[in-house]
Amino acid sequence: MSNLIRFEFRKLFHHVSFYVIMGVSLLFTIVNGLLLLAAARLIDMPIPTTIYDFVRGSITSNSMIFVGIFLAIFTTEDFNTGSIKNIVSRGYSNSKVYFSKYLVSLIAVIAICLTAVIGGIIYGLIFFPEVGSFKDIGFVIPGLLLCIVTYHALFFLVSFSMRKMAPAIVISIVGPMGLDLVIQLVSIFTEDRFKINIANYWLSGILTNFGSSLGDDTVYVAELIWLVVYLVGFVLVGYLINRNREIK
Repeated sequence: MSNLIRFEFRKLFHHVSFYVIMGVSLLFTIVNGLLLLAAARLIDMPIPTTIYDFVRGSITSNSMIFVGIFLAIFTTEDFNTGSIKNIVSRGYSNSKVYFSKYLVSLIAVIAICLTAVIGGIIYGLIFFPEVGSFKDIGFVIPGLLLCIVTYHALFFLVSFSMRKMAPAIVISIVGPMGLDLVIQLVSIFTEDRFKINIANYWLSGILTNFGSSLGDDTVYVAELIWLVVYLVGFVLVGYLINRNREIK
């Protein structure tokens, strides 16, 4: 499997989409920062109080769509070109193919998001040096990392299972927004009837509420537990779907 992982890394480093999505994610962070700066100066909007606000601005449910697009392109490429058949013919099992792609794409996604996070921190230090505090950063970074890993597991499940680039890209873009909308609508009912906002316990809700949850250890731990549950579920479902699936 080590040879297969090295093979996947070689493909990654020569994959244009990896660098394009990394650049787009960084640009997205800069644009968010510029809008924040303009709002703070033009309409007297309260400015962030910690560097975390800039980190949070670089990792959002919307920016995770870029992750989904990258995974749709990178993960399905071997299936679209037919080269996956050559890999399997060398004796590699479906499980080894699945987890080698999973591991390499996960590292790629972390690198993409880390670039955006570093860009957000640098932007915050440059334009808002008076609030350049790293308060709570020790809690923020592990939580955001777990969010990223979980989002990766979800998008990888979709892309590897579909094996077609175009449908995988469409679902990676439309799927999260549609699912968020459905969950928000259901939350209106559950919050009215049971005083429970289930949107807060879905990925986008956890990512959005992360800043406000840092003051409450119970909420913070609950969010981490939900993320672990989602992560294990996505990885397990993806593995079970593809472990004995015929590669055409």
